[in-house]
Amino acid sequence: MALTPELDLALATAEKWREYQSKALKEAFRIEVCFQEFASMDFSGYEFNECDFQAVNFLNINFDNCNFIDCTFYNCTFENVSIVGAEITDCKIKGSDIEIIVVRGTCISKCQIENSNFKDIDIMDSAIFDIIINGGTVTCLRSTNTTLSSVSIDSIELVDISYLSCDANKYSISNCNFTSLHIKQTEFSECSITDITATTGVFLESNAHRCKLVRPNMSNLSFSECNIFFSQLIDVDLNELQIDEIGLLGSFLTNCKWPNQKYSVGFFGKYTPATNLLRQPVEDIQGLTPSLRSEIRQSQLVNERVKRSKRPLSRFGMWFWAVTTEYGRSIVRLTILCFSVILVLSSLYWIVSIPNVYWTEPCLWLSNWNYLANGFWMSIRHTVLNFVGIEYLPDTANYRQETLFIITRFTGLVFFGLWIGVAANKFGSPN
Repeated sequence: MALTPELDLALATAEKWREYQSKALKEAFRIEVCFQEFASMDFSGYEFNECDFQAVNFLNINFDNCNFIDCTFYNCTFENVSIVGAEITDCKIKGSDIEIIVVRGTCISKCQIENSNFKDIDIMDSAIFDIIINGGTVTCLRSTNTTLSSVSIDSIELVDISYLSCDANKYSISNCNFTSLHIKQTEFSECSITDITATTGVFLESNAHRCKLVRPNMSNLSFSECNIFFSQLIDVDLNELQIDEIGLLGSFLTNCKWPNQKYSVGFFGKYTPATNLLRQPVEDIQGLTPSLRSEIRQSQLVNERVKRSKRPLSRFGMWFWAVTTEYGRSIVRLTILCFSVILVLSSLYWIVSIPNVYWTEPCLWLSNWNYLANGFWMSIRHTVLNFVGIEYLPDTANYRQETLFIITRFTGLVFFGLWIGVAANKFGSPN
């Protein structure tokens, strides 16, 4: 369908187009352009007001410094188009294909985009607000130094998306799939992100403030130097969110899946921290159960103390604390170790109490076995009473027994202190 001679003449220059546009507005009719192709044309400085474009192809077009007001684009194609210093307001785009577009210093507002496909789009130093995008695909979008406000995106496939030094305010994304998402030095404020899937990508040096994050799938994203402030997280897998790399100051968490926050201690006291331990102080987060809050707090405290233990004496103290009680966490380990120490001390006391004649004549061991067995049980009784501090050293004790008496009494005091510490930790903890 060819252009009417009047419309063809009007498009020749910006001045003629303004005259034609004014006439159309006065006569209250919309300009319609259907089934046309514009190639290698310069429309810089034009103003398109109340125009309807249907099945129009725009190839190698310059729309710099243009104004689009209340225009519609149905089933149109844009390829290799420049939009610099323009204003686009109250426009509708539906079923269109938009490829190789450069948008710089442009203001886009109050527009609706439906079931359209975008590819190889560069948006720089622009402002985009009050935009609704529903359906379609976006491939290779690069946004730099751009302000996004009140933008709603729903049910879109997005591939190779990058935001650099952008500001997003009241940005809403739902039911979208992202592949290769890169966000750096971007600020999100009062945004809502619901039911998105993001596979591969990075979040660097970016912050989210007063945002809402619901049921995201971000298993393959990498986070570094990111923060989520005073936000609401619902049904979020925090293991995917990498809470050891981000801050959650003042955020409220609901029905979130937490990674293991417990540290582990080997048999010989080797400390292994939780692989994804919360970086933010647990006191700054809301919505946690008392038991989980206590578990995270203890893990953070132990991790901090282990890191700060630099001197040999301090490291030995931390190791001893780990071996005996797993840093105050395990009463079972302390109990087993306590009975083991009592058994060792009892055996030593029994050995030093055996008369010398038994060592010079080993045959006496067999003939006096009952005497020796009874002596062993008496050694256990003596060690236990000495361990708890209610028995004194007999006057007939030799120097070996005196030495063991001192060691046993000192060991008992140490374990008494450990028992008090573990008991206080257990009774004071909601776990």
